[in-house]
Amino acid sequence: MGGRIARTITPSVVRRRFAYKLGVLLFIVVVVLALVGGVGYVRANNSVEDNADQQMESVASIQSDETGDWIQELKRQTSALATDDELEADDPETVGGQLLSRSNNMPQSVREVHVIDREQGTLVASHSKGSSGETLDEIDEPWADVSQYRDISDSVYQVDMSDTSYEPADGRAVYFATPVMGDEDRVVVLVGGIKEQVLGLHQPFDEQQTTIVSADDASVIAGAEDAPLPAEVRNGEARPGIESVETLESDSHVHAVTSIVGTDWLLVTTVPKSVAFRTANIVGQSMLGVVGVGLIALLGITVVIGRQTAGPLTRLRDEARTMERGQLDVDLETSRIDEIGQLYDGFGSMRDALRNQIREAETARETAEEAKRETQRTNEQLELEADEYSRVMRECARGDLTQRMDPDSDNDAMESIAREFNEMIGAIEETTAHVKQFAAEVAAASEEVTASSEEVRNASEQVTESVQRISDGAERQHEHVQEATSELNTLSSTTEEIASSSDEVADIAERTATAGDRGREAANQAAEEMTVVADDTADVVEQFERLEREIEQIDELTEFIDEIAEQTNMLALNANIEASRTHDDGGDGFGAVAKEVKQLSQETREATDEIEQQLTGLQAAADDAATVVGRTSEQVTKSVDTVEEAVEALAEIATYAERTNEGIQEISTATDDQAVAVSETASVVDDVATISEQTSQETESVAASAEEQTSALTQVSHNASRLAEQAGQLSNTLDRFDTAVDVEDEGVVADDPQNVDTDTGTDTGIETDTAVDDEATDDREDGSADNVFEYVADDETDETAADAGADRDGQSNPAPDE
Repeated sequence: MGGRIARTITPSVVRRRFAYKLGVLLFIVVVVLALVGGVGYVRANNSVEDNADQQMESVASIQSDETGDWIQELKRQTSALATDDELEADDPETVGGQLLSRSNNMPQSVREVHVIDREQGTLVASHSKGSSGETLDEIDEPWADVSQYRDISDSVYQVDMSDTSYEPADGRAVYFATPVMGDEDRVVVLVGGIKEQVLGLHQPFDEQQTTIVSADDASVIAGAEDAPLPAEVRNGEARPGIESVETLESDSHVHAVTSIVGTDWLLVTTVPKSVAFRTANIVGQSMLGVVGVGLIALLGITVVIGRQTAGPLTRLRDEARTMERGQLDVDLETSRIDEIGQLYDGFGSMRDALRNQIREAETARETAEEAKRETQRTNEQLELEADEYSRVMRECARGDLTQRMDPDSDNDAMESIAREFNEMIGAIEETTAHVKQFAAEVAAASEEVTASSEEVRNASEQVTESVQRISDGAERQHEHVQEATSELNTLSSTTEEIASSSDEVADIAERTATAGDRGREAANQAAEEMTVVADDTADVVEQFERLEREIEQIDELTEFIDEIAEQTNMLALNANIEASRTHDDGGDGFGAVAKEVKQLSQETREATDEIEQQLTGLQAAADDAATVVGRTSEQVTKSVDTVEEAVEALAEIATYAERTNEGIQEISTATDDQAVAVSETASVVDDVATISEQTSQETESVAASAEEQTSALTQVSHNASRLAEQAGQLSNTLDRFDTAVDVEDEGVVADDPQNVDTDTGTDTGIETDTAVDDEATDDREDGSADNVFEYVADDETDETAADAGADRDGQSNPAPDE
């Protein structure tokens, strides 16, 4: 599509000459290169200028931030100084010394620090100029105008700054003021040199100037008075927002204008255009130089290509036209080894190839004419052989299967056809022999019909025998049923005896239960009385334990009395001794002994009383024990009576239990008789079931025999019909063919000399019946003889009949167990 459009819009003169095409292409490339270079130059120039503007905006923003930070730092220094307690001192020297000390730690841009009294209009102290008590009117400095401090804030943390700068001898400066904490009449004034701040700003461009002006009237606060400012700044139209930068251009300069935070000032950074856009100019000139050099180089390349390409191509075109006219003796030699040289070599090779092809074409034409003549001779010979083969086929089609083709031919295909045809006719002859053999199979089928009739007779005999067995089994089944009836009657009588014995046993069991109840009540009563006896016995034991303890106490008292008696003896002895001394000592010792004896007598009496009490307690305990023992004796007597009653009841229960056992024995005997009867009944029933099963088997055998008989009769009828049809078809088929193969009783014999292989001389006749059958069967399966004759060789039918016979021969009808 694109090529057709290009051919349509391109003049034919240009399309005919490569040089013209090359020139047009060069012109297009130059135009495109110039356009690309121009666009690239413009884009590069704009990009560099944008980068310069962004750099100036960044510089202006940084300078504005630095200036704002400087102002905030001086305000912080002023506020910190105002909180110093030393500034409230009445001694001016103290205040001045403190100002001098604090100023040494302030930034270098801090020029002066003063403390003034705004009510009195005097200078309290200063670290640089003036004397204490000097009036402010005598100081010719803008900061000494006391009227500007009357309305300032009373907070030391809100510092006022001068609206504009002033220019002392050492450069422009601004001042900051705030009242002293604790003395609102005093004001701290700090003078900072803004000139030093502006000179300390970073200036990345050559000839760059930074100027700080008032946003209202464009008055210069810092910087050169003659600085080139844009008209928008001088007219008060430039009002950039907080933290924003405006880029303005004048005739020869580029300006970046931004606001200083916390003031009404503008910071203006000015750079000459020649400096700001120097890089853009260099890049543009470089790109123009590259484009120019590229165009010049392209022109040179075009000239060289034109001379080295267009000329040789024109020559090659002329030589090709000469070759087109049939003149192949052209000069295509060249010393170049590039694509043009390879093209010349290619044309030379093509010329040589054309020359050789022309020679080969002439030789091939002569060869083709000779081959054509040879083909005509071969076709004539093939036509003769085809006529002969056609004759043989017609004879075979008429039924003469003794015809054979002559395989001796100069053509391999015709020889192969003859051999394969002869093999086919031989196979057809063999098939015909198989058909003759099929007649023998028909005879065998007749014999099979006879055998089927014999099987029908045998099946009838089996049916008769099975029916007889069924009759015998039915008679035996009747006898067993009679036996089962008798056994069932016996079982009924036994059951009645069991019922009678069960009633008697039930009555005895009831009486046994009553006696058992009485025995249980007597036993319970005896148990209760024995419990009372056990409790009384426990009381007796407890009473005897008390007696034992009382006796132990009496033993202790007796021992105590023995000790008292011994001591009394000793005292009596002492009394005798002391009595002998009475006259010597005045009777004091005897009195003491008598006193001791009296005391021992008292203790003896007390012990005697206690023994009497213990004896009284023993008597009471003995009485209690006697009472308990008497009561226990009575309870034991009553328990003995109760136990005797329980023994009598248990004896009665034993008697009833014996009678119950006898009844149970009778029931057991009757149950055994019943079990025997039931076992015999079960055996009879099993025999009946066995006979029934045998009867069912015999019935199935009779049914199977009947089915076999019916199947055999049907098969006999079918085989007879098929034999008749096959015999008719066989007769008609065999009448159509003349063969040299005879079927004998011993085999198939070849009696025609034409049945011998013409190449090997070997006999191809069939020697055995087995070979005839196998090959005929193969021919039948392949269907190779279907086009010659139609016959019914019903292998499936034969197999069905054989299977039926095998089933009948293998059918076994076992006789039922007697």
